[in-house]
Amino acid sequence: MQNKQDFTGLIDRTSIDIVKKHLNNSKSPISQILIISPPNELDEVASKLYNLKTPEEFESLLNDGLFKIGTEDTNLIMKLLSKAKPLSEFSDDCAVDVIYLPPFYLIKPITAT
Repeated sequence: MQNKQDFTGLIDRTSIDIVKKHLNNSKSPISQILIISPPNELDEVASKLYNLKTPEEFESLLNDGLFKIGTEDTNLIMKLLSKAKPLSEFSDDCAVDVIYLPPFYLIKPITAT
């Protein structure tokens, strides 16, 4: 039976600008932003990621559309196409709910981009 971790209490609200700063800080343990796709819930996707055992399981969740990779890397965007979203598409004051799940920041936008 899979262990279900409850991440509801770990959700914080911030702006996308703060998330981008963590991603761009060389001392930050954040190496990837995962943007949760509607109608998926932040805590439910976090629980699934927490229980991953293989890279193939991560790829399966990505292929199933649970999230997109948030990035400014043009090469990655071109490689992943619909599975990636440029972070520049979000206004800096866009509110997001976040869960820190190293090495990821899982985000769910609250306001329009």
